[in-house]
Amino acid sequence: MGRDLFDSNHFFKRHMTDFDEQVEALAGFSLLDTVYNNNVKVVDPFSDPLKAGLSIYMVETSLVKMLADYDIRPDYVIGASLGLVAACTSAQCLSQEQGIRLLIDHGNIFKENCQEGKMLAILESVETYNQSPLLCEYSELAAINFNKSIVISIPYQNVSVVEKYLKRSNYSFQALPVSKPYHSQWMDAVQGRYKKIYNSINYSRPSVPVFCTVATEVLDSISPDSLWTSVRGCMQFEKTIKCIEDVGGGRYIDVGPSGTMVNFLKYILPNNAKSKAFQLLSPFKKGNKNLDSLLNDCQVNSVNSSYVVGELR
Repeated sequence: MGRDLFDSNHFFKRHMTDFDEQVEALAGFSLLDTVYNNNVKVVDPFSDPLKAGLSIYMVETSLVKMLADYDIRPDYVIGASLGLVAACTSAQCLSQEQGIRLLIDHGNIFKENCQEGKMLAILESVETYNQSPLLCEYSELAAINFNKSIVISIPYQNVSVVEKYLKRSNYSFQALPVSKPYHSQWMDAVQGRYKKIYNSINYSRPSVPVFCTVATEVLDSISPDSLWTSVRGCMQFEKTIKCIEDVGGGRYIDVGPSGTMVNFLKYILPNNAKSKAFQLLSPFKKGNKNLDSLLNDCQVNSVNSSYVVGELR
């Protein structure tokens, strides 16, 4: 999660360290000790709901603040899944401390009350899913990334049946590094607890437009319902991007920890699109090179910038 940038960019390091100090004061542990543990490989799953959510939020908000240090600020933000919390922080609807407290409660509820399961990314279309009685019965559609790329959620007791079916059907699929069936009916048992948390927060009006990949439109205001929908509903990334392209598009900056969303944009944006997509982080330690590329483009081209925040989870 951006170790090369952490070691070389004093802006990013300062914001990550400040965030870590807040988490340690509120939760009693250091995220940096977990994220930058030398005994953990970059490809190792990071599936603990509490630490995973906080770590992704830490990276996203620190990147946004680092970009502001370079005088790069978003004209709008896009939140995918729990990335909506970081999007709301970027849009000044939530303070960083409010976001940390929310995600601590969020993670603890998931760990203690939500059943185990999997999320599988499949290189097939929505039509393929809808035409399979077995998939419709034993799983739920969690995300439509772009044509021929979907994600399904499965409770633990159904995983074996679904994976055997996918292998038998010669479908290409990969498990996401999560331990819960997010964005599905198997979260509904915790809805009441979540709404109680969301209702305890005072939300400010967004300083820039906030897009949610479930609602696929601008959220005029942030509410308990919109936050719940962002983690429960089916994410529709392609549809959201097309809505933004319809009003002019611009420069998409992926502030997630792995560059997943930029990869999706390569398949969504047409070849003649004026919009550009930039990622900052990747598992292959290209943070400084990616940042230089973005900074150079910002000096040359004056276009709207949007921050795409969130991982598929």
